[in-house]
Amino acid sequence: MVKQVSEGEIDYEFTTTASKLNSLPSCQVEIAGVKIKMGIDSQASVNVLDKLAFQKLKDKAGAPENCLRPCSTALFAYNSKKPLPTIGEIRARVTTDTGKTAKTCFCIIDGIGGNLLCYQTSVDLGILHIVNSVESRVFAQYPELFKGIGKINTDPIKLHTDTDVEPKAQKLRPIPFKYVCSNAIPKAMKFELVQSESKRDSEIQAIKIALTTGNWSDESVRQCRNLKNEFSVFKGVVLRDTHIVLPQSLREHAVDLAHASHQGIVKTKQLLREKVWFPGIDNSIERKVKGCLTCQIATPTPTPPEPLQMTELPNASWESVSMDFKGPFMGGEYIMVVADDYSRYPEAVVVTSLQAKTVIPELDKIFSRHRIPKVVRTNNGPPMNSEDFSKFANYLGFTQRKCTPLWPHANGEAERFIRTLVKSIRASVLREIESKNCANFCANTELHLTALRVCLCSSLCMAGKCLSRSQELNAS
Repeated sequence: MVKQVSEGEIDYEFTTTASKLNSLPSCQVEIAGVKIKMGIDSQASVNVLDKLAFQKLKDKAGAPENCLRPCSTALFAYNSKKPLPTIGEIRARVTTDTGKTAKTCFCIIDGIGGNLLCYQTSVDLGILHIVNSVESRVFAQYPELFKGIGKINTDPIKLHTDTDVEPKAQKLRPIPFKYVCSNAIPKAMKFELVQSESKRDSEIQAIKIALTTGNWSDESVRQCRNLKNEFSVFKGVVLRDTHIVLPQSLREHAVDLAHASHQGIVKTKQLLREKVWFPGIDNSIERKVKGCLTCQIATPTPTPPEPLQMTELPNASWESVSMDFKGPFMGGEYIMVVADDYSRYPEAVVVTSLQAKTVIPELDKIFSRHRIPKVVRTNNGPPMNSEDFSKFANYLGFTQRKCTPLWPHANGEAERFIRTLVKSIRASVLREIESKNCANFCANTELHLTALRVCLCSSLCMAGKCLSRSQELNAS
């Protein structure tokens, strides 16, 4: 058994030992026109070819060396921490004796351990069948029964209106005071309790007198003066629209009931405002929630973020640059971005792989057009962690400053430009797909890179001046 490691996930995937392969069901398929015997493992998620089968493909099918790509999957033997040696991975078309074909990837193992077809490829080729998929069989056997489900089969209804008739506004429905009084009271309170407490409350009685006489000059109703048109009385209880005005003796109890589930200030206000109101309701709720010991214990203390460490601006353009990659895209290409930290002038190149032998020549061309920087800020991924890239840095004399892994903020200049560039490219590709006029991916990259450079240099005058001025070459 072998376990596959990809993006932090570990699963036991497929068999590679010769003794296990002999006990597996097998079939003969054609890969790029070459017949190869493959073992079938329903628990596998990766297709595997050994070195012998890959050599056979190269000899008979004439598979070129550049078909190989770096293997993005790490393979480990069961209960082993030593990775299996891999040559790379290829993408090829597989054909069965029945004529079914599928295009898939194969991991090439450096050794003679047999060949495997994974579960998904076996299903696509019709070698493995799901025998208990009742739902799909029923849909395929009786398609007419499932056609048009959820749609109206009758003719659409049309409403005919007379344009000569003058519309008339209906009167607003009166407030159902009886329903409000019987349902707006909190469950732990009774309407009779609110009635009796309202009779003894001086503030409620003052509001009743002001409603009867129309005189709101009394100091006791000063807080309610601006709301005088919203008050009404029903069976001795004062209402503000559809909310019951609680007497002072019941206000604290109502706040306690609303905060019984220990919600926050906003939720408690929403719950209490649905049914009742009284002057100073917001302040009462805030004092209750802020003074609740249970809430203070259960609520975590927010940790303030660490202060930003600003990067020091270089003294000149192309003295310090940021570099990063984006991809792979649909065709397997990557975009290599190099951005000047001083002028923010970007360079972007489409590369076919992340190997040092592919990246170094393109990076050398960029440095030859501008100047050799003193500092190149990168992450610790390939190919910047390779020995060839270290030798390239020592040869040109620049310092490689590696950022914190899995922390894009540390390389923000390159990351932000990649985000803008990829958005423009994707929008262009979608537009060309809709018009059935798909252009080259490299052409899209150059087109949008030109537009972004024009916008950047027009908004940053200093950047344009620094780039147009001759620079002292770092030839040491």
